[in-house]
Amino acid sequence: MTGRRPGPIGRLGPILRDVLRADPRLAATVVTMRLGAAVLTPLDAVALGLLVDAGLRGDVRAAVGWAALLALSDVGSSALNHPAGKLELTLREKTNFVLEQRLLRVSTAPGSLEHLERPEYHDRIEQARDRSSSLGDLLVRAIALAQAVVLLGAVLFALVSVDWILLALVAAAVPAVYLAGRGEVLRIRGTERAAPSLRLADRLFEIACQAGSVKEVKINRAERLLRVRFGAASREAYRALDTAEARAVAFTVAGWLVFSLTFVLAMGYVVREAAAGRATPGQVLLVLALAIRLTEQVDELSGAVSGVRRAVLDVRRLRWLYEVSGVEPAATQPSPARPEPPRTGPARPDPLRPSPAQLVGAAEPGPSDGRAPGDIVLREVSFRYPGTEVDILRGVSLRLPVGTTVALVGENGAGKTTLVKLLCGLYPPSGGAITVGGMDLRMIGQDRWSAALSASFQDFVRFELLVREAVGVGWLERMDHDGAVRAAIDRAGARQVVEGLPRGLRTQLGPQWPDGAELSLGQWQKLALSRAMMRPYPSLLVLDEPSASLDTAAEHALYERFSRASEFGAATSAITLLVSHRFSTVRMADVIVLLRDGRIGEVGSHDELMRMGGGYAELFELQARGYR
Repeated sequence: MTGRRPGPIGRLGPILRDVLRADPRLAATVVTMRLGAAVLTPLDAVALGLLVDAGLRGDVRAAVGWAALLALSDVGSSALNHPAGKLELTLREKTNFVLEQRLLRVSTAPGSLEHLERPEYHDRIEQARDRSSSLGDLLVRAIALAQAVVLLGAVLFALVSVDWILLALVAAAVPAVYLAGRGEVLRIRGTERAAPSLRLADRLFEIACQAGSVKEVKINRAERLLRVRFGAASREAYRALDTAEARAVAFTVAGWLVFSLTFVLAMGYVVREAAAGRATPGQVLLVLALAIRLTEQVDELSGAVSGVRRAVLDVRRLRWLYEVSGVEPAATQPSPARPEPPRTGPARPDPLRPSPAQLVGAAEPGPSDGRAPGDIVLREVSFRYPGTEVDILRGVSLRLPVGTTVALVGENGAGKTTLVKLLCGLYPPSGGAITVGGMDLRMIGQDRWSAALSASFQDFVRFELLVREAVGVGWLERMDHDGAVRAAIDRAGARQVVEGLPRGLRTQLGPQWPDGAELSLGQWQKLALSRAMMRPYPSLLVLDEPSASLDTAAEHALYERFSRASEFGAATSAITLLVSHRFSTVRMADVIVLLRDGRIGEVGSHDELMRMGGGYAELFELQARGYR
């Protein structure tokens, strides 16, 4: 049996819980103040009408009492509403932060990266971030909605006390509120249609304004092209937005026309009743004041309903992001783990994680008493990226023995980077299986497998943090251990980079930060390699084009260290996977795998493959002649 789809309240439930979790005490204070103001606000109209009637009767004592109530209700509602408005700004900021955490959790979800290959995912994540303010306003809108409902109840009671026909005035508010909500839905649909064009305009703007790309733009004299494309994308986006806005305004105007017409008729009816002696001047003034209050509240209620409607659709978008990224729609903050019951025997070691003895000696390489999980085996692995019909890898069968260095070579587009992503568990294979020590990689789990990996990718991240943190990200548990960080920097040959910085490990990276240091591309890559060296005992060390941004001397020194690291890896049963399109740099590998068109072309040592005289030997000689 399938469960029913959650209704609007069910969709808003997790978001409201997050909003209340941001600051429960502040939220309760704002709710109390707003509801208190909602009770006091209509009393001034009631007190005013009764004051006029008491004055006309000459009842001074009653008039003084009603005047006091008038002053109390007016001053009291203002005294509650104004500070509540200020507090709502703080509450909105806090809830926006909580919702940004939600989006960050979606973007960095564990598991595969398949959702990042979908264009609609990027459209919706940007929409969700742009509209996080509407979700942040959710509690404020909900409070305003509750306040408006309380006010409407009080106004309704007061109007009925004069004449039940005046209920039509309240009934006329329904179309205005409903159509305003429908208009907000149209605006959101327009935003969704405009999202791809807005995203393109944003990217073009970044290319034109970022220091790294503007040099090439100027050299190629592409400024006009960028301006033209930016203008075209912006115009296409705003055509969709303007069309939606025009339709939304039409709905809103139609609703207010109904209410305004009913307002005029109601006032005409009350004046006629007063002229006929069936209503007192105080009642006329009461109805007029309540009608004005009602107009204000219909406007507030329309805005609140529109905000809630927008929030419902934004929550639907957020739930879609959760589904495609494989994240459970749970609370942003992880719940505290339950303590495990005491064990009656010795704990079982996890072969994918460093042993305690390894952790103690993490600052310097040393012997390991932990055991490797076993060979990595690929059996008839195929893969295609989501939304495509072409297999990037086809029928790949390969064994990566423990304690070996395996080099993966091939021309651009052969599938090297894709195979690395599969080995890192970032994507599940479309066909076949990958096993580690006989266990399917999917059964191991992304979190556990990631803890056993170290990697440096060609498209490395420039973490604009302190140097110690930018390197320590490679092993978060040891980030604050200067000895471990320095050991990793030495293993990557980046000591000169760090020693040349003004504050060493405590230097801020990135020129846009105060006292931030700018690095060359090669220096950034050395820090990226240092990150990969933070864990001295990984089960799998992946080095994807580690010398792409290094000069010749640095590249030679790097591969000398890799040779020593391979010897250490053999002693500790680790697997080192080296990816490169430079054939001259992988001769030290125990096993060389040549990929061609997504398939395994040749496998063997350098000497074996050269003797075979096949594709590897041909490409090696071709590259060697190019360097002569």
